[in-house]
Amino acid sequence: MVKAATSIQTYYSKMIYVTCLAHALHRVAEEIRIHFLNIDELINNVKKVFLKAPSRIQIFKTMAPDIPLPPRPVLTRWGTWLNASMYYCDHFELIKEIINQLDRENAANFSTLAISITQLETFGVPLIDSINIIQKIKAEIQKAPNKIGKIIYQKLTTTLNKNKGFKIISDISGILNGQGATNEIPDDLTANDLAFFKYSPITSVDVERSFSIYKNWQTTEDHFYLKI
Repeated sequence: MVKAATSIQTYYSKMIYVTCLAHALHRVAEEIRIHFLNIDELINNVKKVFLKAPSRIQIFKTMAPDIPLPPRPVLTRWGTWLNASMYYCDHFELIKEIINQLDRENAANFSTLAISITQLETFGVPLIDSINIIQKIKAEIQKAPNKIGKIIYQKLTTTLNKNKGFKIISDISGILNGQGATNEIPDDLTANDLAFFKYSPITSVDVERSFSIYKNWQTTEDHFYLKI
């Protein structure tokens, strides 16, 4: 444009060409952004957190009803990045609290996993209760809204699907719970056989613990004794 204006001035000597000052200021704003990479990363990451996430947006509006949602600057829209940086200067602590709340909610979805493991390790749990523990943790993890939650849920689903014995034992539990028979039950299992599965364990914890106990047994001249 400068070159074109210079050529035109040959014919219009009184013409004064002024480079767009808005564009010039935008160039300065771009230079500022280059020197504040941490702020740029903050803006981009928070933008992703609330992008296409209605549940998170609702949490934001509940915790911060008096301020607008975090801005979504577009580099081709001059000045929007600076406006976003000013937004975080004014509301950084509140935004931090909201993000931490989202993290706590995700942790809550996964915290039941440890509880479920402890419950399954308990001796003498009825089969129906054990299956319900698995179904509950599956439902809790499915609630995790972000990408990690989906990955964890997919991992759980894949693990359960690979466990053919779990499918059969789940169907047996359904029968014991009055839900009727399915095609997963082996043909040679009679109704009387199924009754013996009422307290069937779905973990091998007890067996593995027995290994720890048996390693303390030693034999000396055909006599067994337990090391205390």
